[in-house]
Amino acid sequence: MILTEQTKEWLAEKWHDLIGWRLSYLKTSITNVIKWFPIIWNDRDFDGHYAFEILKFKLNKQANYVALKGNPIEAKHIRVVTRLIDLVQSEFYLMEWADYYETEWEFSSTEDPAFKKVTIKTTTENFSGFYSKYPHAYAKVVKPGDSKDLIAMNISVYNHNKAKDLLFKILKNDIEKWWL
Repeated sequence: MILTEQTKEWLAEKWHDLIGWRLSYLKTSITNVIKWFPIIWNDRDFDGHYAFEILKFKLNKQANYVALKGNPIEAKHIRVVTRLIDLVQSEFYLMEWADYYETEWEFSSTEDPAFKKVTIKTTTENFSGFYSKYPHAYAKVVKPGDSKDLIAMNISVYNHNKAKDLLFKILKNDIEKWWL
């Protein structure tokens, strides 16, 4: 039996309509299960860190897809969000103030041998350098009578909260257009 080109096209179309797309979806689903397995395996319900891991993984996959479909600028925006998630997850801004001072710790005995007394002494600090890095945050958090380290910690908390606010503002405004 000799098939014409028209008949071959008709059969190919029917194959795709009846079975082909289902096989394609099955392949995609199996691939997704394999890709997602490590993320889901490591997921824990007790910590928001894992919710960020899931979102970050999805956004990275979405950025790759968007770039593949010819929108590298939008893919770049999505990747900026994943980097912002990393900063929030690692508490980068919360801990940044600690880079501007050094301490020495001294442990001494107490009456109870099961316990030690700790004395912490600041050896060097450059909080003015930290303040000058974030003048707007400094102006927002400084209060008369606050110690230098308390001001630095408050700037860090302020910056961390701003990073979270920015992250969720970008998600609120942009996430729907990333799925189109």
